[in-house]
Amino acid sequence: MSGLGFDRARARLTANEAAIIGRAIVPSVVVGVFVQLSYFTGPFASMLAPIAIVVAIVVHAIVLRVGLLAPANQASASRGYDAVRRWVIRLGYLLLAPWAYGLMATPLLGVAAGPASAVGITWLVARYLHWTLERERTGAGISVLEKLLVLCFAALVFAGIVVVALFAGAIGLFVTTVFAEVGGVGG
Repeated sequence: MSGLGFDRARARLTANEAAIIGRAIVPSVVVGVFVQLSYFTGPFASMLAPIAIVVAIVVHAIVLRVGLLAPANQASASRGYDAVRRWVIRLGYLLLAPWAYGLMATPLLGVAAGPASAVGITWLVARYLHWTLERERTGAGISVLEKLLVLCFAALVFAGIVVVALFAGAIGLFVTTVFAEVGGVGG
């Protein structure tokens, strides 16, 4: 692709980044306030708070995919760059977003954690996309760092899944043991 095409893609990426950041702040504050208020409003709202956080994570991922990643991939002539870009962002998001948005459940800090997460993650993704577009425009190959990031992120995501599965198994074993001791189910 010509330098002009890359310049247009970068301009579109910058405009979309500003729009995403501008539009993400208010919904993030609303979700943060809802989560904070759920501590005082009873069990039903408390059960909805984690769902609200998960919805915020999923919506942000979709907005990043459509608003930032799609324009960058449209400007790209290399399928290799596209694949590496997608996987670095996907796996990095899987590692970072639950922790960042999970801070919304922290009393008082939660109201600021949502907007800070949305802005910070959007900024990181945009910077990474600008960097890869510039590297592709200048003809530089996919860096070793990016390949290592994909492998490290994949290993960390896999390790996280294993830890969650082990934790869920431990909870199941604990519940089964408790019910067996009190003469309930499983014993």
